[in-house]
Amino acid sequence: MRDAGAAWLGSVQVVRPDGRVWSWVNDEHPGYPYPEAAALWLSWAAWRTEAGLESPGKSLVAAVRHGLVADLVRDGAVGRDGTFYLFDTCVAVDALARTDAMSGFEVESWKTAAVRGIERFLAAGAAVLGDTRGLRGRWSTRFGPHLIKAAALLLRADRCIVGGAFLGLAETALSLLARAGDIGGPTYGHALAYAAEGAWLLRVLGRREVPGACPDAAAEFFARVQRRDGSIPAWIDGSGPARADTTAQAVRLWAATDPARYRTSIAAGLSFLEGLRAPEGGIPYEPGSRDLNTWATVFTDQAVAWARGSIAPLGWV
Repeated sequence: MRDAGAAWLGSVQVVRPDGRVWSWVNDEHPGYPYPEAAALWLSWAAWRTEAGLESPGKSLVAAVRHGLVADLVRDGAVGRDGTFYLFDTCVAVDALARTDAMSGFEVESWKTAAVRGIERFLAAGAAVLGDTRGLRGRWSTRFGPHLIKAAALLLRADRCIVGGAFLGLAETALSLLARAGDIGGPTYGHALAYAAEGAWLLRVLGRREVPGACPDAAAEFFARVQRRDGSIPAWIDGSGPARADTTAQAVRLWAATDPARYRTSIAAGLSFLEGLRAPEGGIPYEPGSRDLNTWATVFTDQAVAWARGSIAPLGWV
């Protein structure tokens, strides 16, 4: 199961020759080159190397890195279609920091641009900049709980790069989130999982947690809403279709917080994900979909490894 997903993620189906990473793969419904997916892919490759697992080749990692660096240097942020996201940008910074610390790439080629770009988001107190037409109301556009993980990733990036200049940015982001008071709990399961992952990383890094975000409470919540087929629904009220990405995130959370307590939930979640897996090795976004989703497969690959007991506290992708 794990090797099938890893092999697919390292294939030409997922990574273009220029290093751009597809959002999903489906010949009848093509995806698009997606910088956030590239950042998650790069972080996943770094994690596999750290964990001693078979990893993508150095040339492939270098190609994906090159594309992300080009985006950051050009725009100071990452996104798509003229819309730039603070969360996506922090994922990219973390992925590049992990990769460069491990492989010896030149950090200065992107660090300054990234710092200036993140400063623009924080000065505006905004989760998204650029062309925001048609995006009103979406969870990803709010300065909300999912950004707890963004701040935690900046802290981890600063640990990877001595003098990385991301510590102050992370503290500013956390202060903005704390001052926001009731920033509103996420209604989308994927966003709740991000908030919980961020809270876990803050805990491990010895930083203050943002009120209202607790990985233990989120793990318990996901266990309550898990469906009989092992899946986690799209929305936290239990409605909507099953989501592969959120199910894999829940498995990771259970494995990180209390694997013995959530043994049955973990097994059911992995069974659901394995049932979705395509012969090529990729995981579709939801049942009935033929879109083999890059980030859902990344999360699943890590979930399988963690369920087998090889979790590292700072290893989150």
